[in-house]
Amino acid sequence: MEEPFADEIVLDFTRADASSDHSYDVSATLFAKGPAREIGPLVSSTFNPLLLIFFQRDVNQMSRGINGSGHYFRNVIRRGMATPGRYEETTERMEVAGRTVEATRISFTPFLRDPHKDDMHDLNAKIYSVTFSKEVPGGVYRT
Repeated sequence: MEEPFADEIVLDFTRADASSDHSYDVSATLFAKGPAREIGPLVSSTFNPLLLIFFQRDVNQMSRGINGSGHYFRNVIRRGMATPGRYEETTERMEVAGRTVEATRISFTPFLRDPHKDDMHDLNAKIYSVTFSKEVPGGVYRT
């Protein structure tokens, strides 16, 4: 597991073609202060692009770690976030820039009931927890 670090993510939003079924294409530069990595374009129609970037990075690490399909991992995670009953949602209050704001935390274990969980090593116990608030830039407070 990598050590935590601080850096920047630069997002570039481009309005999608009028005939498209989504609003924006998003390209990202990860770790702009260090060895930058380009990602995208990502389709931003349902999920916050910051989450897509976070989950894509995690998918890449899982794929390398157990030699699994990144496409499969990505779809399992998306289903876990999008399917009612497969995640737990709680409302909380948190302190941001000296003021108390409302937030929503969504937690889920996407691989827990996966039909291939026996091949996934410890991934079946992997828990994602994301805290959202309209009061913070980008909408995502913590992953």
